[in-house]
Amino acid sequence: MITIESGKFIIPEEERFIGFAGDEPTSEIQIGLLHFADRDCTFTLCLRFDDGTVRTVTLAPMYYSSDVLLTWNVRKEHLYARGIVTAQVKIVYPNGEVKHTTRDYFLIGSSVEDGGEDEGEYVTRGELDAQISDTKAEVKAYAVAYTDSAVQGLARAQDVYTKVEIDGMIGDLEDELAAI
Repeated sequence: MITIESGKFIIPEEERFIGFAGDEPTSEIQIGLLHFADRDCTFTLCLRFDDGTVRTVTLAPMYYSSDVLLTWNVRKEHLYARGIVTAQVKIVYPNGEVKHTTRDYFLIGSSVEDGGEDEGEYVTRGELDAQISDTKAEVKAYAVAYTDSAVQGLARAQDVYTKVEIDGMIGDLEDELAAI
């Protein structure tokens, strides 16, 4: 179930895909607002599409003892365009105070017959985080290898300099001995 707890909006991976662009859905998505005691609030789902378009949806609340169940009746205009849709819930309290949840995202696909480009594979946030971590580790490994190589080069240069310096000193001593 999609939940909001302590202001954090959490959409499980298996609930991210909400339909196809342009379809007439008949789905209802429920969002559990946990440990929320206030009543008479207004709840709005704000959706931002890849092209910058923003759509808002009023969520219908059902109050329970310490939780609220918010219902989103998904309509065609909510499936505006395929891609990643950033989502955030805005809560307006009776006194006018406004609070927002953290952001999360939904996915909207495209059908073969709509003529759109192949959207390829969607990458989950966890997969993206893993790719970023792997890339950071790879960059760090290269940096360490190049640093090690530079340190070895510097040590070699110091060895050569020291040898040249010693050879120069030996040459000076030989010259002094020859002069005696």
